Amino acid sequence: MVGKIYGNAAIIGIYALLGILLVVKKPYKGEKQNYRPFANYLIVVLIQGIYMGVNFMQDPTGMLSIYGPLIVLGLLFVCVGYSAYALGKALKESCSKSEAEKA
Repeated sequence: MVGKIYGNAAIIGIYALLGILLVVKKPYKGEKQNYRPFANYLIVVLIQGIYMGVNFMQDPTGMLSIYGPLIVLGLLFVCVGYSAYALGKALKESCSKSEAEKA
């Protein structure tokens, strides 16, 4: 189904529902813990939207066909960037807690 033009619509719908569920249920503890998974879902929806737009256009010389892959790469770099930031922040907090326990 993903190979069809509307196959991406199913993926978009699933991730949109997961994003709404994430906002409503807030499964992660902490004030800002739900932002990163929601941003990941949003980026998945945007990437699938780009792929669906390219399939609808069916024009290999169109703007979306040319710049779509660059936009996808940019979105993936954003994911990696804020995930690395969150990991670094969590490691820093973990190290500071362990140093406080030693003292």
